[in-house]
Amino acid sequence: MWDKNSSTSLRIFFKKRSVMSRGKQRSAFDQVSEFDRGRIVAYLDCGLSFWEIGSRVGRNQTTVMRICDR
Repeated sequence: MWDKNSSTSLRIFFKKRSVMSRGKQRSAFDQVSEFDRGRIVAYLDCGLSFWEIGSRVGRNQTTVMRICDR
């Protein structure tokens, strides 16, 4: 059934699957703060793409586009 090597392999596999640390994870519907909205608008004024802004602010590019449309 289970030997020591297979259980160790499973632990390593599941440990590697965690991409973001718990401190960086957000809930599915996390509100964008006024500060982050200001950063997004400032980055847009500087000519950055939605993707670049999203990576700097830590948001999806679709979220950035939605905020810029307001």
